[in-house]
Amino acid sequence: MSGPVVRTRSAEVWETLPWTLRILGALTGLGLLVSAPWALLTDSGCRRHDSPKGVALAQMSNFGGAIKLYSLDRRSLPQSLEELTRSDENGNAYIEKVPRDPWGQPYVYRVLDATRQHYEIRSGGEDRELATDDDFSWPPEGPDTKRTQR
Repeated sequence: MSGPVVRTRSAEVWETLPWTLRILGALTGLGLLVSAPWALLTDSGCRRHDSPKGVALAQMSNFGGAIKLYSLDRRSLPQSLEELTRSDENGNAYIEKVPRDPWGQPYVYRVLDATRQHYEIRSGGEDRELATDDDFSWPPEGPDTKRTQR
């Protein structure tokens, strides 16, 4: 013996949509069902961490997140990346350790403007030399950031 049929609000909304939107919704759902497994099976998903550049940018992004948390807690920028590894009175640190870049070199961190909380993290890139064309820096340059002297 089955109970009464309960109509949900989403079913009511679905039934009021024009038939073209219903078909579009069904096709979108079908497309997701087909494409998600395909992306997993063919390994065509985003794999930005496979390249040394991707690893460097991911590490610098992690530093950026830790620096943001540090600055929110302490209202200042850390003086070094190593400062992010020091435990507070509760035994918590912002990051466990400061890794080297994918080419085995230390990242260069410097405070550009403490008042405005502007900083730069830089990797020398594949040639391991700073101030060359293959350098990577964080935060990424955008329309509101200006290029600093290297």
